[in-house]
Amino acid sequence: MKGNMPQFEFLEDEHIYKLDGIVIPGVSNILSPLSDFSGVHPDFMKQACEFGNHVHKAVELYLSGELDEENLDPHLKNIVEQFKVWKEENIKFHFSEAIVEKPSFHPGLKYAGTPDMVFVYDAIIDFKTRKTDPIKDILQLSAYEAFYGKPGTHRLIVLELYEDRYKEVDLSNHKLRKQAFPLFRYLLDDWHRRAEMAAKIAGWKNKGR
Repeated sequence: MKGNMPQFEFLEDEHIYKLDGIVIPGVSNILSPLSDFSGVHPDFMKQACEFGNHVHKAVELYLSGELDEENLDPHLKNIVEQFKVWKEENIKFHFSEAIVEKPSFHPGLKYAGTPDMVFVYDAIIDFKTRKTDPIKDILQLSAYEAFYGKPGTHRLIVLELYEDRYKEVDLSNHKLRKQAFPLFRYLLDDWHRRAEMAAKIAGWKNKGR
């Protein structure tokens, strides 16, 4: 570690965040207790996750001017076209200043994540290829917001992207907004408790071998 500057790294292939060489939880991991996919076939989950990742990457490449649209999968191309429509209709945002898909971390609380799009001092935007889930999505956006300042100082927006349309959902004034980050803190503490217990159990098992 150089001086007092924490060394942050994101291992993309493993989707692991490290701070000073120690693995720290990602926002998705912390929020996992809120999701129940027990009734969803694993293959479908895998396909949906991969498609979502492709959508995020396509938008990122489009914004950086590196997207090969001619050879893009037709389904992805349709979604990118919807993103373009949204972008053209939102001149209030300075897209040249947007922070896109940048892994970030909270130095005090030691968790990390990769917000889809950030306009510092303005808005945190998350792309979804599904209907907005305010109960979970506002927690995710609030956790990302804390990377860039005090909770409650940005607009929190979910951008639903489909092949034939888009929908912008502003959660900034949602009734759960004020309670969102405190609950996220509780979930973060719970993640650490579970991680500590798992380590103790593993250590106990190793002692008995």
